[in-house]
Amino acid sequence: MKCLIFFVLALSLFEPMAMATWSKPARDFYDVLGVPKNASDDDVKQAYRRMARKYHPDVNSGPGAKIAEEKFKEAKEAYEVLSNSSHRAVYDNYGGYDLSPKVAPGDARPPGYQAQPPPPEPPPPPPPEKVDSRKKIRDYAMRPMSEGGVGLKDDQVDAFITRFAKEYGTPGRTLDQAMAMHYEDLKYGFRAYYDFARLPTAQGGLGHSEAKAKELAIEATQRYSRHDIDSGIVKYRAAARFNSAVQSAPKVVLKAEHVDDAKKAFAILTRPAADGGFGMSDEAALKIAAEAAKYPRGGNWEEQLKPVRERYLKAAKVYELSGLQGLENSDLANLAIRDPAEFDKKFSIYKDALEYAAFSRSAGGLDLKSQPGKVDEFVRAVMASGSPEEYLKSHVVAYRRAYMDGIIYEEAVKLAQAATQGSCSLAYAKLSRLFK
Repeated sequence: MKCLIFFVLALSLFEPMAMATWSKPARDFYDVLGVPKNASDDDVKQAYRRMARKYHPDVNSGPGAKIAEEKFKEAKEAYEVLSNSSHRAVYDNYGGYDLSPKVAPGDARPPGYQAQPPPPEPPPPPPPEKVDSRKKIRDYAMRPMSEGGVGLKDDQVDAFITRFAKEYGTPGRTLDQAMAMHYEDLKYGFRAYYDFARLPTAQGGLGHSEAKAKELAIEATQRYSRHDIDSGIVKYRAAARFNSAVQSAPKVVLKAEHVDDAKKAFAILTRPAADGGFGMSDEAALKIAAEAAKYPRGGNWEEQLKPVRERYLKAAKVYELSGLQGLENSDLANLAIRDPAEFDKKFSIYKDALEYAAFSRSAGGLDLKSQPGKVDEFVRAVMASGSPEEYLKSHVVAYRRAYMDGIIYEEAVKLAQAATQGSCSLAYAKLSRLFK
């Protein structure tokens, strides 16, 4: 009997695998043999032998023989694949292996690949709902303004639609196409211009009555796109702001030929930095715009002021990090706008001078950030000297040496000032005798 069992086991191990055919198993082969996916060949073989001894038909009889036979076949199928390295690789990659597939010529799929059925085609989308554009605009035009419409009467609507078609109609485009394309622009433009026309002049609007505002809004929406309406409102408000700034600053004199350029510069200078502007106050912007307008630039001011804006924001960063105020009226801001090339040349020394003036005494600075006028005075003295770098270096060295030696702040500043005049040693010797 033992010899018979051994013979059956040997036969099952060496039976040619090419004879086995099967579909994708219901269970994972590794689970069938009870081994992990990284099991070695020996582990696979040992696991199969244990199961073969347990479930072989020759050692199982009675009611459980059928179940044992199925388990044996299942273990045998698992072993046939997992004991062969190439078959096992295919199984690991594709989740199944068929030992007798017929691969079509030119099929690039690996041997043993079991193709999955394609997913079902999604149902076609429902056809778009047909919209009557003329009725849509008519309903909008007759809807009360309190409900988001125009509030026109029935006898006014046809003229409204006809004019709309005339403004937006182009060769090859039907009225329905024009209305479908511009319906949302029409709604947005009407409300935006109406609100602008109704707003009091003191708040940047036109200050018209409801009837006049509606009339202007209808005309604007039928002649201009929403972009043009927005742009026009912004330009109007910038011009009104400019005129107000001019009236508030009688000392700023503008020649007639410079007004248009000054307005363009003013609009860009007062625009928030987040929107691509400089974020300057009206007063400071007017001074710089009036100065910039004296030097004709031609072309697009927006594009030409982009590099200027970059320099201005660079100066603003120095003031921000140093905790200083008064950037708008500073020499560095004016230099950034009026003479970008000179700004690039002198920025480094300006930055060092400003930081030295702003730093606290404990950090080796002059601690002047609460006195913008003093800061400007010191920086101008540095830049007006024959050699700004040497002037600043002498001042810093003398001031810090005196302050570290215990000389009081005011006298240390005097000593530093004396050092810039070339008399540092004499001044320091004198102050040392007095205060030490």
